[in-house]
Amino acid sequence: LVTRKTTADERLDRAIDRTFPRLGQSVHRRLSRYDAPVDTRAEHADITFAAAMAERARAKIAELRLSLDAVQASTDEVEAHRTRIVAKRLRYLLEPVAETVAGAAALIERLRDLQDQLGALHDAHVFAPALVAATSAAAGEHACRESLAVVSGGTKGRTARRVHAKDPRPGLIALGERVRARGDAAFARVRDAWLDGRAAQFFTDAEAIAAALDARGRPMLEIERKYL
Repeated sequence: LVTRKTTADERLDRAIDRTFPRLGQSVHRRLSRYDAPVDTRAEHADITFAAAMAERARAKIAELRLSLDAVQASTDEVEAHRTRIVAKRLRYLLEPVAETVAGAAALIERLRDLQDQLGALHDAHVFAPALVAATSAAAGEHACRESLAVVSGGTKGRTARRVHAKDPRPGLIALGERVRARGDAAFARVRDAWLDGRAAQFFTDAEAIAAALDARGRPMLEIERKYL
């Protein structure tokens, strides 16, 4: 893992050195002058920021509901990862109004916790195959060392103990058990808080926030009163 990280860091450094100088020049040239048309069409004249956000929030709330329904087991890797992305996008959408719409801050914290738990589950999904591959490779390497010890006549005593002491498989298996336990615990927290109807209150609160945004986005109406 250390070797892979070092290699990845070196590749990233080279990519940055190669890409960003040209990108910076391009952005500077293109943004030296920036023209933007003003949309004056009547159908867009009454759309406010709050109304547009309410529409997007409702779409993301519905998407999150569907994504959660697709997560049924800790092995649902693709579905869980998709749900994490949807939760993140809904959180980003709500963060600008956290201090102005009642209940938004609490909703954001729940979404952040969902992200964290699904992130831990995703880590388990990523690391488990790597540990399986490492264990398989270690088994071959250890078998080779044992064969060499047999050929050299050192199957007894100190040589045999050294061969067995260098066997990495018990450690890799222990790491695999930790990864599985971490993934199972993360899924259990997601299940207990979000799955099988347990997120009903969250979605009720989320719809209320969308409604509050919608109310803020309506044009002000002047009420005329006439007195006789």
